[in-house]
Order: sequence, then structure tokens, then C-alpha cells
Amino acid sequence: DKVVKVIGKSVRIRKGYTTLSKTVKIAHRGEEYPFVAVAPSGWYQIEAGRGESYITSKAKYTKLIEV
Repeated sequence: DKVVKVIGKSVRIRKGYTTLSKTVKIAHRGEEYPFVAVAPSGWYQIEAGRGESYITSKAKYTKLIEV
């Protein structure tokens, strides 16, 4: 299994995989979320509550790790 670890101070979790999508939650450094898939934009789809959730895949904000 894989998780997405937040390494930025705070990172927005969104309903879609662009910065234009609505923010559903703020993730904080050290938090981990179950990885689902890579979206067409390259963002990570994660499990973070109800419905689809996405977080940026930029290396300064998040890291995909094996658990």
C-alpha cells in the first residue's frame, strides 16, 4: 500500500485535481492519507473524507511512500 505524506506546512485538499477546484480540507505537515491513484493532471487522488479528494504532487508539498 501507499500513502501520501504532507511535507509542506499546510496543503489544500481539493474536490478536483486543479487549483481552481474547491478546497475541502487543509492538510498539515506530517499527516498521511491513503493513496488511491494519480489523476490526469499528475495530482494524487487520496482518501480524505467523503467523495473524491485530491492533493498536489509537487515534491515540496507532498511525498508518495510505500507502507
